[in-house]
Amino acid sequence: MPELSGSLPHFGLAPVAELLSRCAKTGALSITSGGWVAQLSLNNGQLVAARVDNERGCSALQFIAGCMRDGDFEFSLGAPLLEPDPDLGSHAVAELTTFLVEPIPAWAAIVAGPTRVPRVAFAPGEDDAAVPLSRATLRVLLDIDGRRTIRDLAGRHGLLRACLALGALAEFGVIDVGNGVPPPARTLPHFPLRRASRASVVGAVGDVAQAVVLVGALVLGGRTLVQNFRVEGISMQPNFIGGQALVINRAAYFHLDGGPLASVLPGDRQGSSTFVFGAPRRGDIAVFRAPPEPNTDYIKRIIGLPGDRVAVRQGTVYVNGAPLVEPYIQFPADYNFPAAGGELTVPDESYFVLGDNRPESFDSHFGWLVPVDDLIGKAWVRYWPPNQLGLVQTPAPQANVAAQAPSIQPLSPIRASNGSTVSVK
Repeated sequence: MPELSGSLPHFGLAPVAELLSRCAKTGALSITSGGWVAQLSLNNGQLVAARVDNERGCSALQFIAGCMRDGDFEFSLGAPLLEPDPDLGSHAVAELTTFLVEPIPAWAAIVAGPTRVPRVAFAPGEDDAAVPLSRATLRVLLDIDGRRTIRDLAGRHGLLRACLALGALAEFGVIDVGNGVPPPARTLPHFPLRRASRASVVGAVGDVAQAVVLVGALVLGGRTLVQNFRVEGISMQPNFIGGQALVINRAAYFHLDGGPLASVLPGDRQGSSTFVFGAPRRGDIAVFRAPPEPNTDYIKRIIGLPGDRVAVRQGTVYVNGAPLVEPYIQFPADYNFPAAGGELTVPDESYFVLGDNRPESFDSHFGWLVPVDDLIGKAWVRYWPPNQLGLVQTPAPQANVAAQAPSIQPLSPIRASNGSTVSVK
């Protein structure tokens, strides 16, 4: 039997959370609304974990506050069901209350049901004014195919990120969000196919061309292709030092993950991703959203590509069993990776990165990888200080296949984590 249950419109989510906190309760608080189910764990009155589908931490709290205020709740005593989330501090209840004070966001009505299916909408008669879309919003748009539900998109891009993107797309009239489940899969007819008429072929080609032009306009007109960053920290020394300013090529890692456009646009395929302007290379200096700190950008060197087997032994990096020759490294690693021996297989849509100052770098040897969707861009030009103005040189490390690799046995792959200055911790 639950100790406390009811309807949030009658009680209010903030009063419920504050009551459980003041009473130092330990247990699980469940909230259901519009097909979404949220779980919150409390330990002695402190909110220690929050989850909605695969969304966790503060992002989950923000979604709950935005979209689930009118749901039903149920609190049961007992040990917390979720592992404590380090993303939530000691004032998580107060943070939830802060989110609840804000007006209900516009995207809340759009994502009220996880089975709703967004579709691209073209309103006739409207002008062709540029639509400013962020990189994350554009990625969500490219995955909208008239069959994927909001829950499907959330699983690919993160719940809150998908919601914000869908809200922006709906605001600009780029999408319609329907109700119910996706349409049934199309099947081939049970009669002989006739040759398509010339008019139908021309029409189909025209539709594809319009889609390509639309995406090109969104990419080129909606968001600048370069961005400046300032380096902080010591983890990329001696090649990059704190205070240097760089221009980042944001288009370098633009990619498509399936969908109809992936088969139309040219590009390089790497794993399940198609890169329009060339896939990431080993040795690239990449700027990315740091999985351990989603609100912070890191700069590191790409070492392991999807499918690569990576290990570090006695200061030398091994990829696919061969040691890398890295002339740009002056401070080799003083650790072994994986610590238990063996080697790490980089999963699909993930990248293994290391800092050039190996002993002083917080990077993939700590156990996290960079998801492809978190790649921001490639370092392109160094413009500060003025005496170092020039293109960023990124020579690819070479595998010394003639050298004898240490005996290593593969370990199970680890999963990549799932968001100005560049931190080089």
